[in-house]
Amino acid sequence: MKNVNKVDVVLAGTVVVLIMLGQLMVFSASSMYAKATYGSLIYIFVKQIVWSVISLTLMVWISGKDYKKLMENKIPFILIGFTILVLMGVLFFGRTINGATRWFSVGAMSFQPSEIAKIGVIIFLAFKLSHKDVARMEFKEFLLPIYSILGMVLFLIFIQPDLSTTVMIAGIAAIMLFVSRVRQSYLLYTSFAFVPPVLFMLINGSNYQMRRITDWLHSLSDPMLAAHQVKQSIIGIGRGGIFGNGMGESKQKLFFLPDSHTDFIFSIIGEEFGFIGTSLILILFVVILVRGLRIAKTRRMDLDSF
Repeated sequence: MKNVNKVDVVLAGTVVVLIMLGQLMVFSASSMYAKATYGSLIYIFVKQIVWSVISLTLMVWISGKDYKKLMENKIPFILIGFTILVLMGVLFFGRTINGATRWFSVGAMSFQPSEIAKIGVIIFLAFKLSHKDVARMEFKEFLLPIYSILGMVLFLIFIQPDLSTTVMIAGIAAIMLFVSRVRQSYLLYTSFAFVPPVLFMLINGSNYQMRRITDWLHSLSDPMLAAHQVKQSIIGIGRGGIFGNGMGESKQKLFFLPDSHTDFIFSIIGEEFGFIGTSLILILFVVILVRGLRIAKTRRMDLDSF
């Protein structure tokens, strides 16, 4: 595959296609909710367009920069410090929705600091783990500071509460650590050490975390024992069948399925475009995964590989 200006055309094209499909489905899934809540069918759709334009602009701008030079300016430390700062700030000044304080609102726009945390953790770990002497570094001088910063980020997200993002960032960090040149014995011992505090937080934390876990376990044995949203999402996917009911023909988005335009938009895709549509979305994500792994595999164990 030929590259244009060192850009993986397949990877970039897949991302753009997903963004375009996302806009389409956000409009379909959110129109009724937006009309009832904000008085306009396209209110949420327009916000999504604005964020997409901002994101694509940043992507193009950053892709033209020499990221190794950016790393030399201690940007990873500034970014992770800013991440911790905004995560602390959202707990005091953030907007609370459905019992969770996860959002900063600025006028009609809002954003989650945990999204910044995903990028911040990846860049910070990539910078630290790409050090040429990683394999020779001792636990106290290298891994302990990393674990301390990572633990602080995860804790601040966990208490919002946001269990899914906590698990996601922890998983990303674990994968990056295990594919790095850090001594595997250190990682093995510390992974066991993390089990007791994690279990303690889950058991002694709020009912929110335990309810999320028990709902998931119940849904595996019997979907009808799951939470209301899970039931409605399964109904939506089931109604779609193989080919779906057509664009805009979802019934679940008519206030049967809460958060149909955000957390459960995949169900609306399944209802309107069926097994074919949902399979296409999953295939596009697999393409991103495969192309990313291919890029990492062809690079040395430095910033490029992460």
